Amino acid sequence: MKKSLKKQMDAILDASLKNVKVTTDQAARVCASQSTAALRAVSPRRPGGGDYARGWTMERIRGGLAGSEGWRVKNEDHYELTHLLENGHAKVNGGRVRARVHISPVEQKGIATFLQLIKSRI
Repeated sequence: MKKSLKKQMDAILDASLKNVKVTTDQAARVCASQSTAALRAVSPRRPGGGDYARGWTMERIRGGLAGSEGWRVKNEDHYELTHLLENGHAKVNGGRVRARVHISPVEQKGIATFLQLIKSRI
């Protein structure tokens, strides 16, 4: 017996959807890996230190809004310093500590790489 047109279209769309999911997951994983390595390289270091730079890791996230999946890049050990270093902060006795922008450029490069990978693979 021949398959109905509806069943054939459903099969084609399911295969296409699976391809898109696999492609986006692979692209996200590549970008998260590259971003983690870049943040480890460009993060500020104290003389004789480096714990903040070594703390960058990536983790898989599942669930969330509408069952979304993806990858998260985070500083596992010194997460509380990321905002202070990126944006600067007030000193105790007045004045401000200058910002050491290091996350934003890596984020922008990761977004551009992700979009480029998606466009080339889909």
